[in-house]
Order: sequence, then C-alpha cells, then structure tokens
Amino acid sequence: MTDVANYFGTFYILRAQEHLPISLKTTRMFSDANIFRFKEHLEHMDFSDVLATLRPNEAYGEFIKLYKHVFKTCFPLRARKLIIKY
Repeated sequence: MTDVANYFGTFYILRAQEHLPISLKTTRMFSDANIFRFKEHLEHMDFSDVLATLRPNEAYGEFIKLYKHVFKTCFPLRARKLIIKY
C-alpha cells in the first residue's frame, strides 16, 4: 500500500533464459579411456632422475613434477558453462 495512489501497484517479473547468470566451472574428465592412458604413461615413465637423487625432498619434488605433468596431460581442464536457475 502506498500514499501515491489509491490502488495497489501491479508488476510482473520476467525470467528469461538469456538473462540468467552464467558461470564457468572447470572440471577434469576421468573417463575410463583417460584413466587407462594415465596408467600407460606412468608405466612407461622414466624415473631414473628420481631414483638417482639422494635427498628425499628433492626426489619427491622430481617425482611430483613428473606425476603432475602426466596428470595434467591425461586429465586436462575443461571449462563448462553453468546456468544458475532460480
């Protein structure tokens, strides 16, 4: 109720698809084929630099560097659009 007029205001809220907010989310595809490819890469990887390092922290650093490279190669980030619905 308002003092502007002697009747109630009328309004309509339109929710059209093109006005909904869209956000991007990055995900990784863990399909059977990608998991198989990941395992294949790890089986054929050369760990001689890791095994030759006498310091555990440096060996772990080398191992993680190799592991992350294969992981990112086999499971790349993919951007997905998410439409937020009310």
